[in-house]
Amino acid sequence: MLFGSSSFLLGFLPVVVLGAIALRRLGGALASRWWVLGCSAVFYAWNSPRHVAVLTVSMLLNWLLARTMVRFQWQARLRLLQLGLLLNTAALSIYKYTGFLVTTAAAVLHRNWRAPAISFPLGISFFTIVQVMYLLDCYEELVPALGALDYATFVSFFPSILSGPLARAGLLQPQLQRLGGEPGRTAEQVARGLLQFAIGMFKKIVFAGAFSSVANVGFQRGAHLSALEAWLCSAAYTLQIYFDFSGYTDMAIGSARMLGVELPRNFNAPLRSRSIIEFWQRWHITLSNFITTYLYTPIVRRFRKITLAKAALATLLAMTIAGLWHGPSWNFVLFGMMHGAGLVVNQYWRKKKMPKLPGWLSLALTLLLVNTAFVVFRAADLAQAGTVLRTMLTPHHAAGLESLRAARLDLSAFKVLVAMPAGVLAAFLGPSSDEWCQRWQPTAWTALGVAGMVMMSMIYQIFNVSQDFVYFRF
Repeated sequence: MLFGSSSFLLGFLPVVVLGAIALRRLGGALASRWWVLGCSAVFYAWNSPRHVAVLTVSMLLNWLLARTMVRFQWQARLRLLQLGLLLNTAALSIYKYTGFLVTTAAAVLHRNWRAPAISFPLGISFFTIVQVMYLLDCYEELVPALGALDYATFVSFFPSILSGPLARAGLLQPQLQRLGGEPGRTAEQVARGLLQFAIGMFKKIVFAGAFSSVANVGFQRGAHLSALEAWLCSAAYTLQIYFDFSGYTDMAIGSARMLGVELPRNFNAPLRSRSIIEFWQRWHITLSNFITTYLYTPIVRRFRKITLAKAALATLLAMTIAGLWHGPSWNFVLFGMMHGAGLVVNQYWRKKKMPKLPGWLSLALTLLLVNTAFVVFRAADLAQAGTVLRTMLTPHHAAGLESLRAARLDLSAFKVLVAMPAGVLAAFLGPSSDEWCQRWQPTAWTALGVAGMVMMSMIYQIFNVSQDFVYFRF
């Protein structure tokens, strides 16, 4: 049951929202929390039925550790925190990285070892990070240990369990007390949620779907492309993943808002960034906050005296770990290292007060790094990434669109003349989806706009091959 599917849009979501509102009024906050917890369990079981037990055991162990931890003084509390971090890292590694480690070891040792076929639970990267943040916050006494109902609802909350946004307990838990909407604001919250959901659905299905048609060709034909085609395909993937993930985020935030919960903002027009530091302040904001707070800062604290070189090393380590978090592949490791190197150069440039570049040049250089790194991110392996990148720099076959024509792309007039140009304009100009929702006014035009986006998205989905959410892989 994907966001945007008819079963979610016409069945699950309205039942959950209306049920939470009704139970809030009839039975109070406790009834609405039980209702949302039960619905979240159904949602997760629908998407990953084989792994419900993994999620349940993970939540139970982390909840028990947190409840036990807060009863002890610092030394014993630290031991329990270390146990919790070890268990969470072990679970994530076993499910997600066993095959990668076996394959890598076999290549290094020249052995013919076969990697075990282990399917990892949907959303494990996200619900593991959320629980790690909770344990660390409990250790620092930033949040109290939650009761069983509050904790289970917090971790399994269906809008964010599969792909975020990553919400800390201190932000989300107080809001779970008012599931079903705040008195006097329920209608407004539902309307704003519908608007953001509709915008996200349109971005994911129409914009990301249109750009994926071109992007896929580039990674299928590789060396057969001209340099122009390779650049077009790589840029199409950058736009595809942006609209795919930011669209999912809008749908998640919109779903939560209908229930009276405000999830943290996760995107702020990142492709308009004029530095790689700014990019990570705008792209996957909640992950960036996690990297800064829970990876970079602890690494820096291990050094007795901070220097620019040590800060650079901490940045590279944190971003490499963040890259590997995306998946069991050297591509993701390299992706993280590329962004880490970009951040180091950016930090050095600022620290040494180097001359400020013109805005257009800063934007172009940032997009160049982002686009190049996404080629590595998208490719099936390092060899394919190298092929596409070499093709982008091939001078003897710079122009020509023969490969794109030969691929017989499903490029309708709507995609070429409407969806793609509108997607480019939306990425680089005008208000972001969050800004649109902040400007929302309850008018007939707004209602027509929401209905139009939903209907167009559903029609587009019917007549085009639907793509899964890219970040569901992580």
